[in-house]
Amino acid sequence: MSEFSDLSPILQSLLAGLFTWGSTTLGAATVFLYTATRRYNLDLMMGVTAGVMLSASFWGLLDPAIESSPLRGNIQWIPAATGFILGWMVVQWIDRLLPALPVIDTARAIAHPSRNYPRTWLLVLAMTLHNIPEGLGLGIAFSAPHYGHSALELKDALILALALGLHNIPEGIVIALPLYRSGLSAGKSFFIGQFSAMVDPIFAVIGAISLGMFEQILSYGLGFAAGAMIYVVVSEVIPESHSSGNPHHANAGVAIGVLVMMALEFGLGEVG
Repeated sequence: MSEFSDLSPILQSLLAGLFTWGSTTLGAATVFLYTATRRYNLDLMMGVTAGVMLSASFWGLLDPAIESSPLRGNIQWIPAATGFILGWMVVQWIDRLLPALPVIDTARAIAHPSRNYPRTWLLVLAMTLHNIPEGLGLGIAFSAPHYGHSALELKDALILALALGLHNIPEGIVIALPLYRSGLSAGKSFFIGQFSAMVDPIFAVIGAISLGMFEQILSYGLGFAAGAMIYVVVSEVIPESHSSGNPHHANAGVAIGVLVMMALEFGLGEVG
């Protein structure tokens, strides 16, 4: 791990973005193994995704965003809150650009594939847009330790990358599988399914460069990424995981996701 910690933050961010892109690719690759979809398994995975994203948002983004604030005293939280609101509003604005499509609308697409083919293409666009703040957050997280921000350690950035990677696996599934069920070949469904995360390494590098140029944006940037992630969880991931009548599987998944992130956050020693 020492070899990784010696890399420049830009290269670290690029590798982290490639990892989260690879996770989406892994999820999309399930179309090659497709025989039958057990919806409750997908709901369980969506629940784990929700738990992981919520935990990563609080422990890996909002907490260090407040600690790294340039302000002190009773107003120390304001930059993080400002970034949070901006991240939330940007993703909500994206959803309003696509009013006919929730961010994740797998249930209807699987049940009625031919009727939902155009909606699935909009899903690809929505997922791609939502991956942009994730990539930015990654880049900022990996750059922060390099510039002496004590609120974030390399361990925290690695845990955030792992959380996004876990989240991206079902994301790849819910894009590629409806396309495959709609009649597209497995190869084309796989290619389109992984395409949405192609922006992760690009915007991770942009986030790293941005923090290098404007170090004072750390609190705002981390808060922005948290707001974007939490909006997706509460607006789309959790409702979608409950939409097929398997709430207990989904709820169990949330608990598993939180426990996994708790173990990673507090059970690992320092990296470096």
